[in-house]
Amino acid sequence: MTVTPKKPFSMIREFQLADWFTLANAVCGIGALFSIMTYLELHDVKHIYFACSLVVVAPTSILLVFILALAAWFGAINQDLWFGEITLAGFKLHPLVLLFALSGSLMISRFHIPKP
Repeated sequence: MTVTPKKPFSMIREFQLADWFTLANAVCGIGALFSIMTYLELHDVKHIYFACSLVVVAPTSILLVFILALAAWFGAINQDLWFGEITLAGFKLHPLVLLFALSGSLMISRFHIPKP
């Protein structure tokens, strides 16, 4: 049996257009996370706007981004976030976060949704 060695960067050569979109989503998503972490440190709302713009650039749930941008625009951030906060077992939970949990769960669910 003859084994042919793989060429350097053969995985990248086999990328399809969808793979590049997935990588772009990952880069934008990580950038958005870092921007939000910077906001938590500096409390400068421009980092929230930047994070929201990166998420928009990334084929994602634009409605969730719009809701967060709208909340930031109206100053509903930190403890003033819409729908308040709930304390469970010593941890604070903002019910608005459950929208993200729902969205993420739908992305990995086994439900078949036909594409148009």
